[in-house]
Amino acid sequence: MEEIEKKYLYDYFMQELFHQDIENFYTEREIKTAKKQKLAKNAISWWEVRDAWNFI
Repeated sequence: MEEIEKKYLYDYFMQELFHQDIENFYTEREIKTAKKQKLAKNAISWWEVRDAWNFI
């Protein structure tokens, strides 16, 4: 059970870093365009992730 929890926390941490990288390199408009084209359905900005988890 601990292994699963550690992996989840690691994956979440890496995902947050990935979202920050996206925000650093792509504008919000570019992300929306990618979503419309379904090229990057998981490409959301890091602040949306934090809001979803109630981190303010």
